[in-house]
Amino acid sequence: GFTSLTELVLDRCPKLVSLLVGETKDDGIMEVGLLPPSLEELWIHTFPENLQSFSPEGIRSLKRLILIHAPRLKSALLHSCTGLEELRITGCAQLAVLDSLQFLTSLRSLDIKMNPELSSEWDLKLQEQEQGGNQIQLLPPSLDKLVIMALTDSFQSHLLPCLPSITVLKIHRSPELTSLQLRCCTTLKELEIEECVSLASVEGFQFIRNLTSLKVSGSPGVASWSELVSHQQGASEIWSGLETLWISDASVLCMPFCKQLTSLRHLQFGYWGRKQGESVVSLTEEQEKALQLLTSLQELKFLRCPELSSLPANLHRLTSLKTLSIMHCKSITRLPDMGLPTSLRCLKLYNCSEELGIQCRIAATEKLTVMIDHQDVN
Repeated sequence: GFTSLTELVLDRCPKLVSLLVGETKDDGIMEVGLLPPSLEELWIHTFPENLQSFSPEGIRSLKRLILIHAPRLKSALLHSCTGLEELRITGCAQLAVLDSLQFLTSLRSLDIKMNPELSSEWDLKLQEQEQGGNQIQLLPPSLDKLVIMALTDSFQSHLLPCLPSITVLKIHRSPELTSLQLRCCTTLKELEIEECVSLASVEGFQFIRNLTSLKVSGSPGVASWSELVSHQQGASEIWSGLETLWISDASVLCMPFCKQLTSLRHLQFGYWGRKQGESVVSLTEEQEKALQLLTSLQELKFLRCPELSSLPANLHRLTSLKTLSIMHCKSITRLPDMGLPTSLRCLKLYNCSEELGIQCRIAATEKLTVMIDHQDVN
């Protein structure tokens, strides 16, 4: 009866989900739920144990659908959600049927955690599609953003060539992935790789000419790969357009590489993934010199670097820097002896040492705003 309701969040209420969304009976038939057709956003966390099929019939206004932790869910039929723009599915270990995505012509963002059954099913369809035996596309051409977990080598080799217009690709927690093939993803603007511990090579990176953001964490093999790429022909054209760089391994900072980062505005050191891994311990003298070449840098962040004991000594030479953030870095006890850049306008600390906090409070001025643990100290 809530004919104007546009957003519904059911967070860990499985019995309520059965009532509102529908419940699968012993004969496999799901009863019709009570969801209003006006819904534009539906978020469900924790489905009832016996729910095996999900089909939100009659919600044609739905734009955002998030399904989390449905341990027995085997099929999700979304053919009626023709206005869907964003879809997120995770924690569905038995999901094997996810059909009709190709008919969702407004779908722009897909965030999904794969499982062996779904990967095998999609991989088979993609191979048939490549061979011309299946003319129906697996995913709609409108898809602009893909966030995917548990990606494997075989599946990605067939999946990524089907996404020629994608601009945002985020690959998370894919321990089996050893090689990434980006030759067809020439429109990519943002690439994010997190906790891909076996990833050792990225093919076709030289064809990505529009990349503005690169974020890598918990994937040690990518550091050596990016250093190798920086010396390849045409690499300078790619790196010169990069505006954001997040890295957990400072070894990629070298003089040749930093010379090419002429547009870099945001740089983050440290580990930002789900699990704590190896992080920046210290910057070598060469790395500190390379850092000075980033003349466009406006924001510098150190995140979860528990072993980092000091900030770069020549930090004051970053004359374009406006924001400095230091978060979860307990071993840093003081600001650089040479001071901070005169261009700095915001200094943020969170969960750092008391000694560093005292120094930052003293550094606060009318021009420099200092925030400690989200509190403005000016």
